[in-house]
Formats: sequence, C-alpha cells, structure tokens
Amino acid sequence: MKFKLSPYWICQLSGWGLATAYWVYWMIYNQHPSLLEGALITILTLVSSIGLTHSYYVLAKRKGWHLLSIRALFPIAIIAIVVLALLFTVINIIINYWGSNSCYQCSFWDAVAEARLRIFITGVRLMAIWVLAFHLYHYAQRGAKAETEKAILENKAYEAQMEKLKAQLNPHFLFNALNSVKAMIALDPAKARRAVVLLSDILRSSLHASKRSFILLEEELQQVKDYVEIEKMRFEERLVIELVIAPESLPAKVLPWCLQLLVENAIKHGINQRKVGGRLRIEAYCVAKELYLQVTNDGQLKKEEDSQGLGLQNLKERLALHYGKTAHFEIKNLATEQVKATIKMPLEYA
Repeated sequence: MKFKLSPYWICQLSGWGLATAYWVYWMIYNQHPSLLEGALITILTLVSSIGLTHSYYVLAKRKGWHLLSIRALFPIAIIAIVVLALLFTVINIIINYWGSNSCYQCSFWDAVAEARLRIFITGVRLMAIWVLAFHLYHYAQRGAKAETEKAILENKAYEAQMEKLKAQLNPHFLFNALNSVKAMIALDPAKARRAVVLLSDILRSSLHASKRSFILLEEELQQVKDYVEIEKMRFEERLVIELVIAPESLPAKVLPWCLQLLVENAIKHGINQRKVGGRLRIEAYCVAKELYLQVTNDGQLKKEEDSQGLGLQNLKERLALHYGKTAHFEIKNLATEQVKATIKMPLEYA
C-alpha cells in the first residue's frame, strides 16, 4: 500500500521544517555547537513545535472552534496564541540549554533571563501565523462547501422545475394532437390511422427528448414535420406549409418542444380560427452567435391570448431557466394580418 501524506501534514512538516532550519543556522553561526548537539536540537525543536500546533489542531476540532464565527473565535485565538507561545518559549529554552550546554557559560535561570523575551516574541509570531492559517483554511473550506451545497440545491430545484414544466408539455401536446385525430376519424378513417402512426412516432420521440436537456434542431424539426402532417390531413388545402431552414442551424442545440410549441400555437390560435385556413411559415437561421426560430401564421392574436397560453408561458419559463437574459421570446401581430412568434437563443452546437 502506497503511503501518502495529507495536505495538513505536508504543511506542518514543510512549515516547521523551514523555521527549524533557520534556527539551526542561527545557532550554528552564533553558538557553534557540536554536530551531535546540533542534530539533537534540530530534532527536538521540530518535534516539539509540531506537537504544540497539532495539539491545538486536535483541541480545536474537538471543541468545534473551527466552526465559530470570527467574533466568537477572536478571544479564543488570542488566548491560544499566548498559551502556545509560552509553552514554545519554555520548551525551546530547555532544549537549547540542555542540548547545547557547552555553549552556555551561565546557570539555567540566567539562560532563561537572557533568552526568554526573544524566544517568546518568536513564539507569538509563529503561533499567530499558524493559528491564523489554520482558521483561514477552514473558513475557506466552509465557504467552498456552502457554495457547493447551494449549487447542488439550486441544481435540484432547477431540475425539479424543469421536470414539472416538461410534465405539463406532454398532456398539452397530446390534447391538441388528439383533437386533430378525432376530427379525422369520422371523415376519413384511413387518414386517421396514418395520423395515429404519426402521433405514435411523435410520442416516442418526445419520450426520448424528455430525458435530455437539449436536442438537435434537426430532431426537433422532424417532430414538427410529423405533427404538421397530422394537421395537414385535417385542414387539407386550407393549410399551406412553408419551411425555410438554414442548413447551418440543423446541428444547433435547442430546448425540446420549443419549435413544436410555436407551431401548435400558430395552428390552434391562428389557422384554426379562419374558415379559409392560412399559410404557416417555419424559419430557422443563424446570425452571428445567435439562433433564431420563427413561426409566422395568417391571423391575428387577440389581446387576451397574447403570451398567456400554458404552452407559451411554459416556453418562456424554460428559456429563462436555461439561458437567463441571453434568450428572448416574442410574439406579435404584423401589419399584414399575420402573427409572428420568435425565439432568439445563443447558438450552441452539440
């Protein structure tokens, strides 16, 4: 089994290793201890320093200090730094005196009086750095964890909302399509059978699409063509279809049923309301880095119908969820006694 140090121990060993190396250099330069004394002082200093800070680590984890707010933590950190610095001072005076006794020409208490302030100041500085780094790391970890949890919750909420919106689409579409099939059963059973086959294909495609956030425009367009064929059977010569699809738009990613909804709405609220029927124009093209989907139909949109239908409201919500303000939906009456519905969204390829 391969042994691997955790980031915590890497920081402990590297940080205190550098500090100890500096002290040893200073001691060799000023006190000239023997090789054995220098090695002994190095090992004892490194072990004792790591022992002190690790003790604080264990205590802070046990007491939950790493979870406190800055205001609650401040007095605890000050006391901890002072206590750690005092222990650091006592331990290092003992190590330096007994480890390099040949370097001192005075009693232990004289050595204490000589070195205590210098070592205590060093201890305060080092322990303050260590305690600050320890708690800053945990604050950063808590912040990152909170952001991750927030993102997960937002994603779950988004998925739940999308599933709700998708669940609304199938009954909405099925209701419109079955009404079209019902109208054909009495008039032309053969056409009705063909319509049922097409409807089956549409529902199969929609089942696959419901499991995906995006589909290709080419796939969406095939579903639209099947639906339009059903409606063409019902309206016959009263419905004229015109497709103007730019080839570069076919591999673009779109939301499932986005174009389908525009076509359904155009036929239900436009063509179906006219005794003579009308023309339905379906367009898809790219401009710069944006994809445009447009459906234009003969007729006029009543004010009370303007963007208030379940399907169109559903579409607007899905566009807002997926794209935010980078997508736009508009439906309006034209001066030519026509209605134009337009979706503008970022151009993305699979």
